Amino acid sequence: MAEATSGDLSGSEASNNNVSGQEDMSEELVLFRMSGKHHIGDMTRFIIEYLPDPRLPPRKSLLLRVTNTELGALRAAYLNGPFTLYVDCRPGSYREDRRVTDDAEKPTYDNNVRAGQSFNCDLNIKDHVKHTWTVDVCSDIMFSSKAEISFQIVIATSKKTAKSQGSPSADPLAEEFKVHMLDTITLWSQPYPKPDVPLHLVVLTHGLVSNVTADMFYLKENIDIMAKKTGQNIICKGYTGNAGKTEKGIKKQGRKVADWLMSELIPTYHPAKISFVAHSLGGLVQTYALGYIEKKIPRFFEQMNIELVNFVAIASPFLGITSENPGYVRMALEFGIVGKSGRDLGMSRSITGRKPILKRLPYGPSHDVIARFKHRTLYANAVNDGIVPLRTASLLYLDWRAIAKASAAKSGSNAHDFNTKRDDNKREDQVMRENDSSGDLDENGEPRKSGEEAEKTGVSYKLATWNPFVNPFKAGTAKAIVHSQTRDENGEPLNPEKIHKHKIRLPKKTSLLESGFSAFMPPHPDKEFLSDPSKRSDVIFHDRVYHEEDLPPRRFRSKILERDEMVEQAHTEEKLARAWHKGTSWRKILVQLLPDAHNNIIVRRRFSNAYGWPVIHHVVKHHFGIEDEDSDANENEGLVAEVSDDEDVDPSIPRGPEHPIVLMPEDDALRQYADASAELSDDEETNSGPDEALSLYNSSLGSPDSLTTNDDLGQAMLA
Repeated sequence: MAEATSGDLSGSEASNNNVSGQEDMSEELVLFRMSGKHHIGDMTRFIIEYLPDPRLPPRKSLLLRVTNTELGALRAAYLNGPFTLYVDCRPGSYREDRRVTDDAEKPTYDNNVRAGQSFNCDLNIKDHVKHTWTVDVCSDIMFSSKAEISFQIVIATSKKTAKSQGSPSADPLAEEFKVHMLDTITLWSQPYPKPDVPLHLVVLTHGLVSNVTADMFYLKENIDIMAKKTGQNIICKGYTGNAGKTEKGIKKQGRKVADWLMSELIPTYHPAKISFVAHSLGGLVQTYALGYIEKKIPRFFEQMNIELVNFVAIASPFLGITSENPGYVRMALEFGIVGKSGRDLGMSRSITGRKPILKRLPYGPSHDVIARFKHRTLYANAVNDGIVPLRTASLLYLDWRAIAKASAAKSGSNAHDFNTKRDDNKREDQVMRENDSSGDLDENGEPRKSGEEAEKTGVSYKLATWNPFVNPFKAGTAKAIVHSQTRDENGEPLNPEKIHKHKIRLPKKTSLLESGFSAFMPPHPDKEFLSDPSKRSDVIFHDRVYHEEDLPPRRFRSKILERDEMVEQAHTEEKLARAWHKGTSWRKILVQLLPDAHNNIIVRRRFSNAYGWPVIHHVVKHHFGIEDEDSDANENEGLVAEVSDDEDVDPSIPRGPEHPIVLMPEDDALRQYADASAELSDDEETNSGPDEALSLYNSSLGSPDSLTTNDDLGQAMLA
């Protein structure tokens, strides 16, 4: 949590009206300095307000400097951290959905501020109007819950002065200069639930080597914005106890989430509705948690009069992750490269010989409770995600003909080419180009080879195509996808020969190693992408509800006689996928993102993963856009009415009454404050500092009805 150093407030909180001629108006000054520490999942938001004195000529700019003050030697200690920061700065006038032409109004970010490095940004000042900037500082620590990163934020009149150690002082050229600080607890405690309106509680669950408070904040913030637009009473919460411990296994993490839900979250908020949204491994964790609750207290949610609304899994590996990766990946998982969670994803048997957890989830209470949700939605990356490939994220069965037609329509071609891209974005076309694993299907359902390729007879070629241990794109993959084609519009199964006549091309495959490399060196959105919505492609190209009756006939008998590893994996995939579809319908949404698609799809960081903005907007609009009491999205393709975008509700822009600089309490101090506030009588007085800081987030959403008093705080304490 961020913490102030002595004397920091003196030069920051004053409104400066002293225009004495004895002062040097051109003097270089430090206006604000603060030091802080971040642990895993921590983020701090600074909202800067500056109003030039109308009686004096304004400055051209201020300088913002955020420094990672850790020793440079810690750059090598990646597995203990990593000790890097993500920092972005955006003017108050910036909106994602509006075109920005002035470079001074465009956002600036750095997703890798390493130990000893600094992020520098000019805060441009124009005319004698009030200027606002929002600065987010996020910890990138992933592996350790004990590690911490020290940082310092300085606002000065020049870069030279920002590097100095001078004490903060008042700016004689400013009529008003304020810095508001909102820490992780404050950002996640807002908005407060409305006491007299049924509450919709949204539970967010993070994935492997991830956390909910920083990595899923963009999703949480967009749900808050939508709730403000529609007037719904929605709050988002997420369990933080698994951060830094995601290698402990699905079972252990799921039990923690379940216990937190039953003993703390639900008794605190008493929701009328509940939704679950998870990313990657989090989809399996929340699935196990629901099953654990169901087994411990059958029909728990019904007994608590809680309606199960949305179950959303974003790039979650329900069928494991080994089928489309080489054998050495499975071996690494079995040896525990990512702990018990890795063995779970590799579907390895436990030392006691018990079935892998992924083979048990579709047949037990988890399936029963998920089937009772009003909406069940899967988001899957079609390309550029080797961590959670398409088949496992989409539960195998898809209408490949419709997908090919959608891809062809988007590209403007007549061929059913899944990998064809529009020519208006050359970089995207280059990154998502067709590779050797794509092509027309032959009569066996395999990618059709060119004449030159068909003549290859070398030993190395035969080995690569025969041995799944060394070949990441195994020969059986294409055939397995063909056999996952759903029935046609008349309910008839489509055989491989009929699919071949449609000349469907399969999606580009990405190995786990490629995805890992992309996570370290992904192509980042440029300023044109961030400032001009017309430059962004429509990444969602398939959206359909699949029912059990859409599944084709079984490919395998109940018991297979062949002892081939690839056949066994395909058989396992089919059994699990059919079990998940039994008696339920799933809305499957396929997206096409640039690398690093697995992190982009959840927008782990606001600007460095901005390619995923359309996905998050789709999640929010189609699941939290309106109160949908009568219709069932799983029955009508999930179409949701448009919500007006006329109202400016960017949560980063402060509105309403002015607030002083507020330094929030650290760790669980806010919880203690909430507990104490619940016991206060009406005539007792409390420190209004935390309450004012909490109201800042509400006012930034433009929601005066949601402002709370100290009495309300006790009812809305952190879960």
